[in-house]
Amino acid sequence: MAKSFITGLRCMGCGHEQHDISRRMRCERCEGYCQATYDLAAARRSLSPSDFRRRYNGLWRFRELLPVRDEAHIVTLAEGGTPLIKSRRIGPGLGLPELYFKDLTRNPTYSFKDYSSSTSVSKAKEIGIEDIVLMSAGNASSSFAAYCAVAGIRFHALMLSNTFEAMLVQNMVYGPDAAMIDADSATAGRIAGDLARKNGWMNGGVPSNPYRVEGKKAIGYEIAETLGWKAPDRIVCPTAGGTSIMALDKAFRELRELGWVDGFPKLDCVQSQTCRPVVDAWSTDERMKPAERPDSVAIGLLAPNPEAGPLLVATMRRTGGAGVAVSDAEIRRAQLSLAQEEGLFVEASSAASLAGLRKMVAAGTVSGDETVVLMLTGAGIKSPEVVAPLLPRPRHIQAHEGQADD
Repeated sequence: MAKSFITGLRCMGCGHEQHDISRRMRCERCEGYCQATYDLAAARRSLSPSDFRRRYNGLWRFRELLPVRDEAHIVTLAEGGTPLIKSRRIGPGLGLPELYFKDLTRNPTYSFKDYSSSTSVSKAKEIGIEDIVLMSAGNASSSFAAYCAVAGIRFHALMLSNTFEAMLVQNMVYGPDAAMIDADSATAGRIAGDLARKNGWMNGGVPSNPYRVEGKKAIGYEIAETLGWKAPDRIVCPTAGGTSIMALDKAFRELRELGWVDGFPKLDCVQSQTCRPVVDAWSTDERMKPAERPDSVAIGLLAPNPEAGPLLVATMRRTGGAGVAVSDAEIRRAQLSLAQEEGLFVEASSAASLAGLRKMVAAGTVSGDETVVLMLTGAGIKSPEVVAPLLPRPRHIQAHEGQADD
């Protein structure tokens, strides 16, 4: 049976190392954020990229590089293994012949959150956690609700009051302890953290929960594998809390240490025009300032004061990534383009990646010889009310109009 090469958790601030079989996920010394560490030298001696081709095409075929020590604790719904689709029309139209879409909507709950829910809930099961709490606008809580239902772990969902109806239904069908909260995501996140500390629950939020990053880093592994174990030139990430940027950065750092890839992608951040704290901090080189009263059709991007914001800005600068903010009108146009030109119906937060790419191309930030990957994070059917007003209604015909004359 394959064993994980995990060695523990390391603080991203002071560097303190601690055991991962513990309910404590933040640094014991300074309360900083932690990330999982692995014996990558041993992994390099034992594994090769060809090993994964012989396994079932899902998240847990990378199990030696994921944080669960005992496979008996893995909670899976066959997540992962999502396709990297080469653009047929949008890329050539932008002068980008090597544009790809990482279609993460094809997961069990129709969003990329399933990667991180699977690793988080599996680790919770391994360390004996009985309750998990999470603040979410919809995708993350519906995903955690599904995996907790399978694991027999009680899930406490704090959903924001602007959660779309389809996401609300998806949350509730899995039977969590759920509440709607009339607050912004930063306030709701603090409440979730307080509940976790008071009751001894696992906090499912990032960056407090390092196992969210561990699941999503497999997205980077999958991208590299599909490209023939090469790094793309850039990955465009629609961003709220920033788990994707943190996870992709960790994925390619590990892949380089393993000797499986040589390059490193630029990690670009796309945010809503009304909620752009990371983009503004990156562009001005000033301290991150919280967004005031953010509102957007892309509710998954509305994190007015992300805890990991300074880490994201540092990562963007280190990788050469860019930041761009997009309007609701630009997001909606991108959503229609993806559907009508590529056959991909994604939610507004996902379409923001294309809206951002278009602005970067226009600004000369992206060159035509680059291999570019857009993260498409959630399915459009989760929020049909966003795009429905833009669509014509089908015309009505009488039954006899469709019948052939005798």
